Amino acid sequence: MNRANQKPVSRQEFMLSLKDGLIKPWLEIRKNITTSRRPIRQDICDILETELPIDPPSHAANRRTVCSFCPSRLRKMTTHHLAMLLTGVQFVVFAQAGFVK
Repeated sequence: MNRANQKPVSRQEFMLSLKDGLIKPWLEIRKNITTSRRPIRQDICDILETELPIDPPSHAANRRTVCSFCPSRLRKMTTHHLAMLLTGVQFVVFAQAGFVK
């Protein structure tokens, strides 16, 4: 069991290393859950001695706005933006005509 050149490990050190070995896979999973609070994820990263993953972009870009292509009196709402839907040539033509802001 105990090798001649090694010092025996105390119970406390053994239990701490066992705890770290058992909890590490669970913490790796919890670190990547984006719905948990940031301070909790930061504490997990401090324990694992890793960097906090970058948060995904917010969904503010997907909010509905008034379509800039349609006539303003119609007040059509859209989540798509014309500049992202057009190809380069079409965008230049629409921009020159004043349809794209």
